[in-house]
Amino acid sequence: MARSQQSVVHAAVVRAMQHPDEVLSAAFNTDGSLVLTGCKDGTARLWDAENGLQLGPDLRHDAPVSVVAFSPDGKTMLTGAGKEVRLWKGTQPMEGSPETIKLWAEVLTGLEVTANGELKQVDVERWYAKRIELLQKKDAPPLP
Repeated sequence: MARSQQSVVHAAVVRAMQHPDEVLSAAFNTDGSLVLTGCKDGTARLWDAENGLQLGPDLRHDAPVSVVAFSPDGKTMLTGAGKEVRLWKGTQPMEGSPETIKLWAEVLTGLEVTANGELKQVDVERWYAKRIELLQKKDAPPLP
Protein backbone atom coordinates (compact mmCIF):
# COMPACT_ATOMS: atom_id res chain seq x y z
CA MET A 1 0.00 0.00 0.00
CA ALA A 2 1.38 3.42 -0.94
CA ARG A 3 2.23 5.79 1.93
CA SER A 4 -0.64 8.21 1.13
CA GLN A 5 -3.15 5.32 1.04
CA GLN A 6 -1.75 4.04 4.34
CA SER A 7 -2.15 7.51 5.91
CA VAL A 8 -5.80 7.65 4.81
CA VAL A 9 -6.44 4.20 6.31
CA HIS A 10 -4.74 5.17 9.58
CA ALA A 11 -6.72 8.43 9.74
CA ALA A 12 -9.99 6.50 9.33
CA VAL A 13 -9.02 4.06 12.09
CA VAL A 14 -8.08 6.91 14.45
CA ARG A 15 -11.47 8.58 13.80
CA ALA A 16 -13.16 5.29 14.75
CA MET A 17 -11.46 5.44 18.18
CA GLN A 18 -14.13 7.49 19.92
CA HIS A 19 -13.20 9.40 23.08
CA PRO A 20 -15.52 11.59 25.18
CA ASP A 21 -12.78 14.17 25.69
CA GLU A 22 -9.36 15.23 24.40
CA VAL A 23 -6.73 12.51 23.85
CA LEU A 24 -3.58 13.50 25.74
CA SER A 25 -1.29 10.59 24.86
CA ALA A 26 -1.06 7.56 22.61
CA ALA A 27 1.34 4.65 22.11
CA PHE A 28 1.63 1.67 19.76
CA ASN A 29 2.83 -1.74 20.92
CA THR A 30 6.03 -3.05 19.31
CA ASP A 31 4.34 -4.80 16.37
CA GLY A 32 1.90 -1.92 15.74
CA SER A 33 -1.22 -4.04 16.25
CA LEU A 34 -2.46 -2.23 19.38
CA VAL A 35 -2.88 1.41 20.34
CA LEU A 36 -3.16 2.64 23.93
CA THR A 37 -4.65 6.10 24.41
CA GLY A 38 -4.82 8.37 27.45
CA CYS A 39 -7.76 10.74 27.71
CA LYS A 40 -8.55 13.93 29.59
CA ASP A 41 -11.65 12.18 31.03
CA GLY A 42 -9.41 10.04 33.29
CA THR A 43 -9.41 6.86 31.23
CA ALA A 44 -6.96 4.95 29.09
CA ARG A 45 -8.28 2.73 26.31
CA LEU A 46 -6.76 -0.16 24.39
CA TRP A 47 -7.59 -0.34 20.68
CA ASP A 48 -7.11 -2.71 17.75
CA ALA A 49 -4.92 -0.62 15.44
CA GLU A 50 -6.24 -2.31 12.30
CA ASN A 51 -9.96 -1.68 12.76
CA GLY A 52 -10.19 0.94 15.53
CA LEU A 53 -12.30 -1.23 17.87
CA GLN A 54 -11.82 -0.88 21.63
CA LEU A 55 -10.45 -3.98 23.33
CA GLY A 56 -11.64 -4.46 26.89
CA PRO A 57 -12.98 -2.00 29.42
CA ASP A 58 -11.76 1.53 30.08
CA LEU A 59 -8.71 1.70 32.36
CA ARG A 60 -9.82 4.28 34.93
CA HIS A 61 -7.91 6.93 36.87
CA ASP A 62 -9.05 9.85 39.04
CA ALA A 63 -7.21 12.40 36.89
CA PRO A 64 -6.56 12.96 33.17
CA VAL A 65 -4.30 10.23 31.71
CA SER A 66 -1.32 12.07 30.29
CA VAL A 67 1.17 9.19 29.87
CA VAL A 68 0.72 5.77 28.26
CA ALA A 69 3.26 3.14 27.21
CA PHE A 70 3.71 -0.56 26.46
CA SER A 71 6.41 -2.77 27.96
CA PRO A 72 8.90 -4.04 25.35
CA ASP A 73 7.24 -7.49 25.34
CA GLY A 74 3.78 -5.89 24.93
CA LYS A 75 2.29 -7.81 27.87
CA THR A 76 2.07 -4.86 30.26
CA MET A 77 0.71 -1.34 29.79
CA LEU A 78 1.67 1.71 31.81
CA THR A 79 -0.69 4.62 32.40
CA GLY A 80 0.03 7.82 34.27
CA ALA A 81 -2.45 10.36 35.63
CA GLY A 82 -1.47 13.19 37.95
CA LYS A 83 0.99 11.70 40.48
CA GLU A 84 -0.28 8.15 39.93
CA VAL A 85 1.27 5.50 37.68
CA ARG A 86 -0.39 2.12 37.12
CA LEU A 87 0.66 -1.07 35.40
CA TRP A 88 -2.02 -3.12 33.63
CA LYS A 89 -1.76 -6.67 32.36
CA GLY A 90 -2.16 -6.66 28.60
CA THR A 91 -4.77 -8.64 26.73
CA GLN A 92 -3.66 -11.99 25.38
CA PRO A 93 -5.64 -14.19 23.02
CA MET A 94 -7.38 -17.04 24.78
CA GLU A 95 -6.14 -20.46 23.80
CA GLY A 96 -8.23 -23.60 23.49
CA SER A 97 -11.04 -24.98 21.38
CA PRO A 98 -14.22 -22.91 20.98
CA GLU A 99 -16.08 -25.50 23.08
CA THR A 100 -13.55 -25.20 25.91
CA ILE A 101 -13.62 -21.39 25.82
CA LYS A 102 -17.45 -21.48 25.94
CA LEU A 103 -17.31 -23.84 28.93
CA TRP A 104 -14.74 -21.57 30.62
CA ALA A 105 -17.02 -18.53 30.17
CA GLU A 106 -20.00 -20.47 31.58
CA VAL A 107 -18.04 -21.57 34.64
CA LEU A 108 -16.61 -18.08 35.18
CA THR A 109 -19.96 -16.26 34.87
CA GLY A 110 -22.48 -18.90 35.99
CA LEU A 111 -24.45 -18.15 32.82
CA GLU A 112 -25.01 -20.16 29.66
CA VAL A 113 -26.39 -19.26 26.26
CA THR A 114 -29.57 -21.11 25.31
CA ALA A 115 -30.28 -22.44 21.80
CA ASN A 116 -32.31 -19.28 21.02
CA GLY A 117 -29.46 -16.99 22.14
CA GLU A 118 -30.73 -15.99 25.58
CA LEU A 119 -28.63 -16.00 28.74
CA LYS A 120 -29.81 -18.11 31.62
CA GLN A 121 -28.34 -18.77 35.03
CA VAL A 122 -26.83 -22.21 35.56
CA ASP A 123 -28.09 -24.03 38.67
CA VAL A 124 -25.45 -24.88 41.28
CA GLU A 125 -25.26 -28.62 40.54
CA ARG A 126 -24.90 -28.03 36.79
CA TRP A 127 -22.31 -25.30 37.39
CA TYR A 128 -20.28 -27.64 39.62
CA ALA A 129 -20.39 -30.38 36.96
CA LYS A 130 -19.24 -27.87 34.30
CA ARG A 131 -16.40 -26.71 36.58
CA ILE A 132 -15.19 -30.31 37.07
CA GLU A 133 -15.37 -30.87 33.29
CA LEU A 134 -13.36 -27.70 32.66
CA LEU A 135 -10.68 -28.60 35.20
CA GLN A 136 -10.20 -31.95 33.46
CA LYS A 137 -9.60 -30.39 30.02
CA LYS A 138 -5.97 -30.03 28.97
CA ASP A 139 -6.55 -26.97 26.74
CA ALA A 140 -8.57 -24.93 29.27
CA PRO A 141 -7.53 -21.39 30.16
CA PRO A 142 -6.83 -20.95 33.88
CA LEU A 143 -9.64 -19.78 36.13
CA PRO A 144 -8.97 -16.46 37.89
